[in-house]
Amino acid sequence: MNKWLIAVISAVSAIFVAILIRVLFFTFVDSHEVGYKFNKVTGQITVLDTSGWHKVTPFVSEVNVIDLRPMQVRIEANDRVLNAMLVQFNKEGVTQFVNMHGRKDYDAVALKPILMSYAYEGIGFCVQDKESLQKKYKFLKILGSTNTISLNGITETVKDTLK
Repeated sequence: MNKWLIAVISAVSAIFVAILIRVLFFTFVDSHEVGYKFNKVTGQITVLDTSGWHKVTPFVSEVNVIDLRPMQVRIEANDRVLNAMLVQFNKEGVTQFVNMHGRKDYDAVALKPILMSYAYEGIGFCVQDKESLQKKYKFLKILGSTNTISLNGITETVKDTLK
């Protein structure tokens, strides 16, 4: 009975230690995300080149991720889609984005309104083409846009530049 109790305690301890090592020393970056490591001592941000498991030093470094999947952002009014754009986060602009918005994980839900505000910057006041916006904001990639009017399931396309 005593040996059985020691074996169970050893197995539970081994599982606990394995989980603790995983939580404290490793983090995972998915294939549709770009990861960046922040060094809390030096303040340096390093963009991670690969997805997968990355080693983290507890209390010294932290890994955050940003979603890279394309997403549609729309301006809507009264069941009508007035304008839609297909935007994507450009991983070359990670440092600029983190300097402007801070360090945290940005999934599609958190990223969508941010990219929407930059994609539609200047609309209605001064016309800015997508190249000048992408040059100004290195993290913004505009894949296409369309001006559509949609009412009760019937959509009329005024101008389509989605490719």
